[in-house]
Amino acid sequence: MADKFFDELLIHSATVRTYSAATVDTHGHNVETWADTYTSVPCRVVPSGGRELKVGIEIVISTHVIFFKPGQAITARDEVVVSSKTYQVLLVEDANDESELHHREAVCELLS
Repeated sequence: MADKFFDELLIHSATVRTYSAATVDTHGHNVETWADTYTSVPCRVVPSGGRELKVGIEIVISTHVIFFKPGQAITARDEVVVSSKTYQVLLVEDANDESELHHREAVCELLS
């Protein structure tokens, strides 16, 4: 069931980018390539207050949470670009409202 009130809170527009390949430049450095998988995705970006997450063997502190409509395809390791700022997705969580999926939350780290 659509939540009109929640949809009105999604005041930002995002591009979800998926890692596609790594190549090596002329100096022998790895260069990551990202593909724009979804564009003009409604979302809302809010500061997270510095939540600590274990990613692999590292402890990473998130900087933002990005809220999406339920069903939005996004995974940890994707990147999200909103207003020329790039966020690395660290964790994706589904938020339920009683018995149904209400929205998705991408816990992120601001890259640039």
